[in-house]
Amino acid sequence: MKNKLWTFGDSFSESFNISGDWKYKYLDWKGYIPKTFSEIISEDLNLTDMNMAKSASDNYTILQRVCNTISQIKPEDVIIIGWSQINRFRLATPYGRWKHMIPNGKWESTGGDYVIGLKDISKNTLIEIFCNREDGLYTNEVRSWVELLNYTFLKNTIIQWSPFKEILIYNNITNLTTITEETKGVVNDYHYSEEGHVQLANELKKILTNPILNKELI
Repeated sequence: MKNKLWTFGDSFSESFNISGDWKYKYLDWKGYIPKTFSEIISEDLNLTDMNMAKSASDNYTILQRVCNTISQIKPEDVIIIGWSQINRFRLATPYGRWKHMIPNGKWESTGGDYVIGLKDISKNTLIEIFCNREDGLYTNEVRSWVELLNYTFLKNTIIQWSPFKEILIYNNITNLTTITEETKGVVNDYHYSEEGHVQLANELKKILTNPILNKELI
């Protein structure tokens, strides 16, 4: 049985094969479904791809997803965690689900002063929370989770990174090609293109095969 590659994160890590509004124009432009970095790494290193990333995830959701999966992760498995934007967060709905709050996202209602699905939360409240989450304490909060998970998975090969530079990132994972760049503006999107995912896969493979680079933070 092959070892597994467990990938956690948001839309920067999610497979193109999963439905999502932001992907449709790019996939139509491509004419096929490209591979993401986790699929490329899994094939190149002979691992089973276990991609748990989901678009719009905040860091609390990413951490919880790791916690919910921890009993399935074996010591020989590889783990890649892509942390999301610091000022994202989540609120409980009356329906027993989390609602993800993203700055400039689709949390606003089409009318009235309250958020869709959260009649007790005003738009002003959300704006105030978004502003509060600009504080560096929230960055340190994620960094503490990084240390916790590195210690928890001492027997695993683990990489923790982020496309958002305010959190943490390996020095050599920069300037990855975006969808906007690949399509020359035909599709305006800041997510990584097929070429960007190839670039990211190559950089992550360097880290996976180099114990000195592994677990190193800026």
